[in-house]
Amino acid sequence: MNSIDTIVVAGGTSSRLNFTDKSALTLKNKSLLEIALKNAVGQIYLSSNQEAVAYKNVVLVKDVVPSGGPAVGVWSCLELSKSDYVLLLAVDQPFIGSYLEELCALALANPAGAWIKADGQFQPFASCLKRELLYHALKETKGVNISLRKLMQTMELSQLEITSQAVWDIDTWSDYFYALVQVSEKEAMTEEWIETLQKQLKLSADFLDTEEILNITREVAHNIERKAAPLTTFLLGYLAGQKNLSKEEISVIIKDIEQTIHQIKEKSGDK
Repeated sequence: MNSIDTIVVAGGTSSRLNFTDKSALTLKNKSLLEIALKNAVGQIYLSSNQEAVAYKNVVLVKDVVPSGGPAVGVWSCLELSKSDYVLLLAVDQPFIGSYLEELCALALANPAGAWIKADGQFQPFASCLKRELLYHALKETKGVNISLRKLMQTMELSQLEITSQAVWDIDTWSDYFYALVQVSEKEAMTEEWIETLQKQLKLSADFLDTEEILNITREVAHNIERKAAPLTTFLLGYLAGQKNLSKEEISVIIKDIEQTIHQIKEKSGDK
């Protein structure tokens, strides 16, 4: 089974944000860094020259050549990774998460890998590449002043076309305020839909912990299989209704499911 590590690039001076650390900006009470780490798979390497908060399963990597550009950060992490493929993510693209499973699956079917294309523009920091291929491509320069987009255009990568909104990146305060509006609108839409269903089905949603349900759905999709996620939540809901479970009892079952996922991941890693 091919393995995938993740490189999250969080370098740069954020000059257009008045030198604010963009990775610390928040959307719905989560920092951009936390969102990026949630999207990651495998061992996570964080390219950052700032002192970051310690996160479990995250290796903080300083650039081997400071101020050499984002490709230097990728190179610095590549030297540590031993996986078959690497998923490259930027800390400032908070809406890319729902497409990453499909991207990784597409990459694993291609000896070189795959990257995302939105409105005719390829996204190097929404790509999953054969680690050895990228390593040798950057070895001579160590990534200094290298355009990853131009470099990847010489590789025979598969393409996943998506909407430009999903690869929206935050470079300015206007970008950030736009992202805040998008999150608020989506959250309001979700709440409105749940309220509509409650009325239609004559149910109370007092037992519903939205964040916990969404988290376990995401965990199943990322670590088991995408189509297994809605089936898992359906079975969980069916059991909760059949046994009239409380919110606390549902939470216990979710933790049991998470433990099962963890055990499956450990067994897969041993193979």
